[in-house]
Amino acid sequence: MKKLLLSVLMIACVAVSANAQKTAKKKSPIANIESISFYGVDFSQGKVYGATDEPDKLKKAYEDINNLFVTEASKYNIEELTGKKVNNTNIKAVSSSNSSIPADNVKTTNSGYSINDQNVATALKNLKIDSGDSGTGLVVVVHQLNKSSQVGTFQMVFFDIKSRNVVTSFKLTGAASGFGLRNYWAASVYDAMKKIKKYKQ
Repeated sequence: MKKLLLSVLMIACVAVSANAQKTAKKKSPIANIESISFYGVDFSQGKVYGATDEPDKLKKAYEDINNLFVTEASKYNIEELTGKKVNNTNIKAVSSSNSSIPADNVKTTNSGYSINDQNVATALKNLKIDSGDSGTGLVVVVHQLNKSSQVGTFQMVFFDIKSRNVVTSFKLTGAASGFGLRNYWAASVYDAMKKIKKYKQ
């Protein structure tokens, strides 16, 4: 009887432990972040693969995509997309980086192109942030816009505004769709950002 009771207790402990580990793995990496400032979509570190569009047209599309967070704020609603209160939206923070991308750096012939931690650090360093801003910031840093697979890949970077240190960072993909260069890639940004609040480690 004692052996049976001991076995039952051991099984129960294992089950509780497994469930706790499962729950811990599902915790969102941004669960403890209450509010953010949004600094736009940084295309300066990413590349476009498989597209025939001219670099200047792509760079113009980058600007237009960021403008959607202002001109179509009801759809590109950062609070709804992230599940976080938004203190400030400053799409101009990435405009300098995006507009200064050299024409020969816009595209790649490498379908596996991806950014690294140094690219993220560079993107954060170059952000034009108002000196009075503080708290947690969010910037979407592009890995690759793949025309062949019709997918955009992005790094969602939550960071401490004052220090520019990364709080948490994770990769998400979004499906591209729609007519026109802006709308096509904007759809991939939107689709990826919809997954932010559901993202689990």
